[in-house]
Amino acid sequence: MKKLLLFLTVIFWSSVSFGNPIVLPYININELYFEDDEWFLELVYCEANEQEYPIVSIVLTTSAGDAQLLDFTIQGETGFIVVQNNELLSAPLAINPEGDFIHVKWGIDFYGYIEYQENEMYFGDYPNSKVTKPRPGQSIAFIRYDYSKDNSPTIGIMNDTIGAMGTLSGTVYDINLDPVQTEVFLVDYSWLDFTTSETGEYAYRTYSNTYNSNGIYHKIPPFEWIDTEIHYIMEPDSVVNYDIYLLEDITVGISEPSAFSEGCFRFFPNPVSKELSLHYEINHSGNDQNLLIEIKSIASEQIFTYPVATGEGILTLPGEISPGVYFVNLRMGENLLSSGKLVINR
Repeated sequence: MKKLLLFLTVIFWSSVSFGNPIVLPYININELYFEDDEWFLELVYCEANEQEYPIVSIVLTTSAGDAQLLDFTIQGETGFIVVQNNELLSAPLAINPEGDFIHVKWGIDFYGYIEYQENEMYFGDYPNSKVTKPRPGQSIAFIRYDYSKDNSPTIGIMNDTIGAMGTLSGTVYDINLDPVQTEVFLVDYSWLDFTTSETGEYAYRTYSNTYNSNGIYHKIPPFEWIDTEIHYIMEPDSVVNYDIYLLEDITVGISEPSAFSEGCFRFFPNPVSKELSLHYEINHSGNDQNLLIEIKSIASEQIFTYPVATGEGILTLPGEISPGVYFVNLRMGENLLSSGKLVINR
């Protein structure tokens, strides 16, 4: 009977726990601002409950060391804690304006047991940073889901996108270097999507940080990630021109690889970067004799020739080849069987 009661008690409390999950207070590094030789750090707390789960300690750490915040006030479920330079800290704490990390660790009194949680940010020339160092008058602010440089610091006020975004614009090209017309893309799983024009051009507002990705999301059924390379550094209220080259076909709106009457020829990646290796696929039912790939500049200067046969292979481009746009031709003797454009980014 006692075992049955114990079992039912466990079931009851498990149901209560899962039905009413405990939400502990959370602290985020919301904004960092430098002025002269001082720094201002804004922390924002959420889901605070000082009666049930009070925050009892906050410790800040940078590359220079760590210090405990000696005095802070929690009022309401959400609010700000602004730390100015070394005021109210247990020890002097430096933040390198050229680049640093900031780590915050807070302790929560959880029914007599101290539960620790932590959060951190990186900026400038510090490893893993996504935001370059702030220029005079700029802050680094957490907006929606990521850090961004901000031309209009708002220490003590909730951050917004004013002064924190720039414009990315250019043309989206498919695997055959043709413009991708009227398609919707997402640079990640965020709300930042854009639609290409009838000429493949796009423009959209994005956060002012460093962005690196090897994929783009096609926001039209059947919804898919498409291989590409996107690398840019955005400053607030600026424009970055960046053409996007898709490295594989998409299900909707993209033509098939360039073909000729006796088969098919395709090459990838496109653009080529870092490694000067070009993969090719040739499906050719005729005689392979005198079959070759040639690369020419846009001025029709022959740069490279490579004898090939039907099937798949890899050719290594000359190390001295310059960045730019080139023609890749598949020839059989004097006959041109197929041609496409290749972009080289180095």
